[in-house]
Parts: sequence; structure tokens; C-alpha cells
Amino acid sequence: MPIWRLEPKAAPDDPRWLDHEIWEEVLVKAPTSGMARLAASRLEFDPSRPPTGNENPSFHSAFADEKLYAVSLHDEGDDGEPRPAAAPGEACVLRAVQATRQRSD
Repeated sequence: MPIWRLEPKAAPDDPRWLDHEIWEEVLVKAPTSGMARLAASRLEFDPSRPPTGNENPSFHSAFADEKLYAVSLHDEGDDGEPRPAAAPGEACVLRAVQATRQRSD
């Protein structure tokens, strides 16, 4: 199964970030880039936090926005990182690094 790299594409002060945290890099093992975005969105979901920037109560992840995050295939060379086990066909986050520089308010 391919490994996908999600990286921020928008500037930290882009208003589309709203209150979302910015992740410097997220590696996801998933069959497709869309499923990689969906798996990465689990990093942001916190049921105790109310939604921000929209009156719609449904959850919206920044990883779903193509203008915020770019997705590319990751070179699957051995980078020394342990790989979590996943059921065949199931997407899982392998590594997630939060950005040291957050957007300015």
C-alpha cells in the first residue's frame, strides 16, 4: 500500500486555516490520496471542541482542503521509522509532526 505525505501548502497566515492546527508533515499509509486525507483528519477531530468559523455543526478537517495541504507519494525507503500494523486496505497515520510556527492571529 502506498505511503502519502501531506504538507502545508498555504502560508501560516492564510485565513482558511481558521482555528486549525498546522501540521508540518503527516505520513499516511492508504490506498489512495483521498483516503490519506481522511485518515489524517482523525488527528484534528476532537468531539469536545465546538466547530470554528462556520455555523454548520459538522466537522471539517483542514486536511480535506486542497488549498491548505498538498498530498504526494512518499519515497518508501527505510527511514528508520517503525510502521504500525494496519488491517489490509485500512489507512493509518504513520507519522505526524506539528509545525513549530503556528499561524499568527
